[in-house]
Formats: sequence, structure tokens, C-alpha cells
Amino acid sequence: MRTRTLTGFFAILLSFCVRPAFAQNNDSSQQLKVRCLAGLPNIKHNAGGFLSIQDAALHFDAGKHRATVSASSIEDIFTGSEVTEAGGMLGEAAKGAAAAAPYDSGAALTLLLRIKVDVLTVTYRDPNGGLHAAIFALPKDRAPQLRADLIAQGAHASSPTGAQISPTAKLRSSSADPPIVHASVPADRSKPTVIVEPVGAADVRIPAAFRMAIYEDLVERFERSGLFSQVYRSGDRSAESNPDALTIRAEVEKFKEGSQTARELTIFLGQTKVTLDVKLARRDGTNIVNQKVEGRVLFFGENLGVTHDVAKRILKILRKNPEILRVSPAA
Repeated sequence: MRTRTLTGFFAILLSFCVRPAFAQNNDSSQQLKVRCLAGLPNIKHNAGGFLSIQDAALHFDAGKHRATVSASSIEDIFTGSEVTEAGGMLGEAAKGAAAAAPYDSGAALTLLLRIKVDVLTVTYRDPNGGLHAAIFALPKDRAPQLRADLIAQGAHASSPTGAQISPTAKLRSSSADPPIVHASVPADRSKPTVIVEPVGAADVRIPAAFRMAIYEDLVERFERSGLFSQVYRSGDRSAESNPDALTIRAEVEKFKEGSQTARELTIFLGQTKVTLDVKLARRDGTNIVNQKVEGRVLFFGENLGVTHDVAKRILKILRKNPEILRVSPAA
């Protein structure tokens, strides 16, 4: 009786999980249901919405909030894939059912909730030259076509899929957009200013989505921390007039992409880890911070969750360093 009950429960869950997790559409000018993981202004992380490419721009509609990125401002486009949970209430309900189920059967239930999705990473410059990275989870096998469609609409994509992003890449911005002007001297001189550079990787193989997610998470956490009076994105031209701005750089030394499924079956397998060499320096090259930082996802959570962990650890290190608050006087 118990076996028949479990078999029936598996069948019900499977019937839900095989439903398309995204709205499929063969025409990228039409709306495609996706998740925006990070990188769009006024859009929350992991926001669901509709993506379309038309009128020489990428459009994301999350209902109350919308974002548009002109194709001419796009610097590069990267594609990849991830295994994640089927979204929505079904995933949460099934995870609860799995936790309550007998040993082994509960762990097996989580396997039914796994779907493979494409990851599309679009790096672009705002009108003032600041670097952004919009990261999307798409239906399987859709990212390559979207990449091609963006290029056809005028986007730049010099690097092959999965290639490294150079922090010193030539700045590109839309000539149609007027430059954004920031105050050259922050109002609160008791706090430092900081320029956040994208994460480098040298010879370490790590998906672009991971590196750029760390960059976006650092910018957001720094802005919310209250530690800095001004946070500049890489390439922001307004930072050039601030001689006291600090610069934070991170280089990937080690990366191990684990398995979300394995993590939820046992705590000993499937850990995703990234080790960074983090440097915070003054304009003259003097390092205030020079430290290795490791982030990891141990239990429940998608692989990209490692980026949140490492960004949190970096901010914690900076908060404990008294040298950061020793700001040079205004020139």
C-alpha cells in the first residue's frame, strides 16, 4: 500500500514538472518568459518577466517595472547553462513534501524538480560608461538564438561563448544617450568612494555568468552598506575627477562548479566553491586590502548562489578594516 501511495505521488509530481517551465516562442521579437537574475536597473534579482528583442534593443517587462538596453550599448554576450529547480509554488511545495517524506524517497523527489535552463549574460555600458551585466535564465536551447538576434540588431559580441571579459576593454556607450553627470566630490567626506572592477579569471575556467554576478552583487551590496559615500561602476567617467577613489579588484584563483542535486541528496557532495584574490587599492597603487576570499554553496541553493556568499564575505572583510575610513583630504 505504501509503495503504491509513493508511486502515485511521484506520478502526480512528474505530471506537473513536465509542463513547460517557460513560455516557448520561436520568434525573439515576441515575448519570452524568463528570469532576470541580476543586472537591470529597477529590477529585483530573480524577477520573473518577459524578454523581447525589437527596435534595436533588449526589453524586459516585469509588470510594474520595465527595463530597456539599447543594442548599441551592448559590449558582449555570453551563453551557458545551469540545472535549477522548477519555479513557482510547485517547487516550494514539493521541496516541503520531500523533506517530510521517508529517507531516500524524499531525496529522490527533488530529482523530479530539476530542469536545465540556458543562461544569457549581456554586458553593456550606461550613458556614463559604467559597466553593467544583465543575467537571464531562459528556456533550454534559446540563448544562442537570442545572442544571434541581438548581434543582428546591432549589439557587439567580440568574444566567443564563455570567453573572459577584460576589465580594460574599450568603453562603448550609446551616442544617442546624454552623459550622466555625478558630483565630482561626494557630500560626505567622512566616507571613502570606491570603483568596482569586473572579476578577472586569467587561466581559470569559470562561466561569465558567475564572474559578472559577483561584480553586480558587489556593486549592490556596497551601495546598500553605508560604508561608501559613492560607488562607481567600472568605466564610469565621473570617477576620473575623484582622486581619492579606492578601487576593488578580484581575480579568480580556483573554481569548482558543483551540483545542486547532489547537494540536496547529501551534504558531502556537490559543493560549489570559488576562491578570489581580492585587492582594495588607493590611486597610487597602495593596497589597503590584499586577501583571499572563498565563497561556497553547501546545502540548498542554486550554483549561482556562490556569488552572493563571496560578495557578502568581501564586504564583511572591508567593514573590519580601519584603513578604509582614512580618507585623504580634498585636493
